[in-house]
Amino acid sequence: MANRVAWLTKRVKIGGQWFVRKPIVKPTGFVTEKVEHNGQTVHAPGTFVLEWYEAGKRQRKPLSESTSEAQGALRKKLQTLEARAHGLTVVEDKGAKGKVSLEAAVREYLEEVKLNRAHKTHLAYKRALGMLVSANPGCEFVQDLERRNLMVNFIRAMKEAGLGDRTQNNLFGAIVTFLHAQNHSVVTRKDAPDYTETEIETYSTEELGELFGACTPAERLVFQFFLGTGCREREVMFATWKDVDLTAGTFTVKAKPAMGFKPKDSEERTIPVPSTLVRDLKARKATSKSLLIFPNGQERPNGHLLRDLKNVALRGELNCGHCDSTDEGKKVTCRTHAVCEQFYLHKFRHTFACMHLLAGVDVRTVQLWLGHSDLETTSCYLKAISGKQKGVREKVDATFAEITVQPMRQSEVAMIQ
Repeated sequence: MANRVAWLTKRVKIGGQWFVRKPIVKPTGFVTEKVEHNGQTVHAPGTFVLEWYEAGKRQRKPLSESTSEAQGALRKKLQTLEARAHGLTVVEDKGAKGKVSLEAAVREYLEEVKLNRAHKTHLAYKRALGMLVSANPGCEFVQDLERRNLMVNFIRAMKEAGLGDRTQNNLFGAIVTFLHAQNHSVVTRKDAPDYTETEIETYSTEELGELFGACTPAERLVFQFFLGTGCREREVMFATWKDVDLTAGTFTVKAKPAMGFKPKDSEERTIPVPSTLVRDLKARKATSKSLLIFPNGQERPNGHLLRDLKNVALRGELNCGHCDSTDEGKKVTCRTHAVCEQFYLHKFRHTFACMHLLAGVDVRTVQLWLGHSDLETTSCYLKAISGKQKGVREKVDATFAEITVQPMRQSEVAMIQ
């Protein structure tokens, strides 16, 4: 009986020694970079090897570090063995040896991102990789992508699409990550288009008072939650009553595999919440029949929290009146539509961080509460609060105390105008 079996192994270095181990395969059939070693799952970079039996002998074909190439090589070998088992003659392509189809690599990579990352992340990668393929017609293999393809064709395509500098930088970063996964790093993150780093925006005490005043009780609770926990949008969407300890006054961001949710960087964390929020959550829980704290009308995670926030701002006449957007092909203004850029959910997270730092909470504690994987990310908030700490105004005035400047007369003001 003809052989129809092929499998993958991986040559990895663990603890200074080399081992050949089987890679972990997800239930969906996707190969991962992780291997099983001494009964444990270990993330171990290394090279894949395709193995199968032919004419009674065990055959091995070294591959690269790319999971996409390994996945594609295994699939192709299984198809070849199946065809031969049915008496078909198969001529294997030698011209593209060691190369990975760009189209196949993009498709498989997007499937992995869709399964393992947030929905918005998947959409961003889909957009970036779609533009990459469109900007390089006729490029059949990943390995055929040269630096010029990225630095000229792809960047030109982004500019012609009218994308802003920050968006171009983000999409270029997605391409760098994709190519790194294919073991074809012809460009790095440093090659990405430059953009001007904008200052972190926070809600002022006055803005929060006006916003909460324009909310219904249900709306006020959800935006109180964003502010009091510093959570990301999806963390709030999938928050359940089981995550809240109303006695200790804490909220824990937990993975929920059954719902398809896991925290960013796969790290769970516990956040102490204000007593006022605990009080209101207790009142809400007493009447809630849902597992979710903030469900939609179908008892599912509410994916329209941003829309709800912008509607509140419009209803409360809080919009700045200067923002324009495109809605169904028409230009609209925030004077009459819920499109004001001054109101967005992540701004609550910025406010949470800056308020705690100004209150004297140390930056490492804020890092833990935010769930940042490195301190550098959290440190940007220190820059944001510069000049806002108590006593700064007195120090600034003391610096210039010896310089006498007479107040401007009304006639001088008129001359300036």
